[in-house]
Amino acid sequence: MKELRDLAEYLTGIRWTDFSEETVVAAKLVLADTLAAIVFGNQSQEIGEMADRIRKRESGSFDIFGTRWQTGAYSAAFLNGFGSVATEMDEGNQWSKGHPAAHVVPALLTSAQAMDNCSGQRLLQAVIAGYEACSRFGRATTLRPEAHAHGTWGVMGAAASVALLNGADAEQWVQAVMVSSHLALPTMWNSALEGALVRNVYAGHAAEIGLRAWDFVQSGIGAPKQSVEYVFGSVLGQRFNPADLHEGLGDVWDIQRNYFKPYAFCRYAHAPIDAFSRILERHAVTLEKIARIEVKTYARAATLNNQQPHNVLAAKFSIPYALAVRFFTGKADVRSFGEELLFHEGIRQLMKKIEVVPSAELEKDYPSIMPAVVTLTTTDGEVYEERCDMARGGLTDPFTVDELKAKFMDLTAAAYAPDTQAQLWELIWTLEQQPSLAPLFDALRSIHRV
Repeated sequence: MKELRDLAEYLTGIRWTDFSEETVVAAKLVLADTLAAIVFGNQSQEIGEMADRIRKRESGSFDIFGTRWQTGAYSAAFLNGFGSVATEMDEGNQWSKGHPAAHVVPALLTSAQAMDNCSGQRLLQAVIAGYEACSRFGRATTLRPEAHAHGTWGVMGAAASVALLNGADAEQWVQAVMVSSHLALPTMWNSALEGALVRNVYAGHAAEIGLRAWDFVQSGIGAPKQSVEYVFGSVLGQRFNPADLHEGLGDVWDIQRNYFKPYAFCRYAHAPIDAFSRILERHAVTLEKIARIEVKTYARAATLNNQQPHNVLAAKFSIPYALAVRFFTGKADVRSFGEELLFHEGIRQLMKKIEVVPSAELEKDYPSIMPAVVTLTTTDGEVYEERCDMARGGLTDPFTVDELKAKFMDLTAAAYAPDTQAQLWELIWTLEQQPSLAPLFDALRSIHRV
């Protein structure tokens, strides 16, 4: 595929001086935000149990970030990838219709630990270029409607990133991407809606394959021509558009067009949360006065219609739960999922009044915008309506650096003392000046609370 080779030539030929200050800042923010999501996610019971089982079978020196555990490289990449999406605080990109950094960053951080002397500049360059590749693979792929984006085209993004970090030439890079395409997963969107935790495995698998694909290529294991088109054009996807791989290359890096999450929910629930919050801010409404709430949104978001989620993951993919917990607690953050909230009588009662429906009108401009219209009708017949086209944290309403730093501090407090948190932030913020990543990894091992 000519377009894939054009992308390979471009990304393997990039030099640090090709990046603007804005691009470098965007990469630092994505790296910090994703690392914070990994650290917080790695506190989950599931990762603890998996790490215990893995460490009984293998030893290693690769870190499970935010913990004192170490394993072999493949397992570390897998667990960190799993952790990156475990709490729904990972960044995303509406143009790729997925989460590039969750596939790229865990693979890069683990791969960097295997290198004798990886500089901060080298890591940041791989983050920028690897994110670009991953996002473009997502843009080019039209997945089957039943598929979940994690673990599909992100597998190629992880492989592309690791290859770039390790100094691949264009041919090696193409081979790594093509080999990885054969190891993408047959994912299911319903795994998230039903709260099946295999959904988090998808991202972990992708990060692991990023490392394995590079090792395969270095060992002489290649893939047939047309691999990418076959897998993503007819097996996992309905269509693969090669033009999306190179169109506009060099204009604006995709890492500068991402979004960061203020809420610990699937991004599809964020516009409904923002619209509903405006209603609550402008009108005094009690639970007894709410007759019904209708949420109109684009088709994919409208699948988040579960009115009685049974576990945390299912709740994170439920617009009714997101609005109900926002009504009762005033928040929709990582602390919105305790047992006392998941099965709170009032929240359960309110969820039954919330209906989520697809709108052909709102579908027209997705993914350029990610809109929702929330209409609240009271028992007195009053009707309150608000529309949100782009939730907080996106291009039209971005976070400041200080706000993202506050999010980083909030999430990493699960594992680190305040002085270590400050050290980690400073190391990331000055990463291009660091001749070695050793200080960053040393700080990440300074666990305080786990």
